[in-house]
Amino acid sequence: MRPVPTRRLAIVAALASVLVLAWPNDGLAPLLWVNGALLLLALVDSARAVDPERLAVDRELPPVLSLGGSGTISWTVRNQTGRTLRVALADELAPSL
Repeated sequence: MRPVPTRRLAIVAALASVLVLAWPNDGLAPLLWVNGALLLLALVDSARAVDPERLAVDRELPPVLSLGGSGTISWTVRNQTGRTLRVALADELAPSL
């Protein structure tokens, strides 16, 4: 699974771009320094991220639904890491539905 940049990394990148623009030097050195710092921060952010394999995800749904009927689908996500996580879920239903 590919790492997804966090909001805090995007905010730091936006603030760093303002820092580069405000830097009085015209050379590439400030840009290279800020890009190096952002790369290092992105690597640290990615290394600290929780492995998705450590999350237990279960989906419960009725085995059969009749046409025009309704059913309830429920998700259970268990965090086995002990860290606080923010999770977003999406479900794609069968094309016949």
